[in-house]
Amino acid sequence: MSLAAAAPGLAAAGARLLVLRAGGDRPDWLAMLDEAVAALLAADADLTVYNHPGAPHCYELALENGRTRAAIERVLALAAA
Repeated sequence: MSLAAAAPGLAAAGARLLVLRAGGDRPDWLAMLDEAVAALLAADADLTVYNHPGAPHCYELALENGRTRAAIERVLALAAA
């Protein structure tokens, strides 16, 4: 099952979701992720999207900057909640 297909169930369950999007990732992966985000929003899911413009796939391992640290902090905050 795709994330887009699971969106209504995730929204109904009240799942808190965080999507980290690397803007420089492969176009086909971005299209799939964008479709899932649209489906989650349409389902009114509790969703936060963090887009890192131009960042490569696995940017949390490759880029040392403030935007990367902010993304990691969001993940840790969600995990701690």
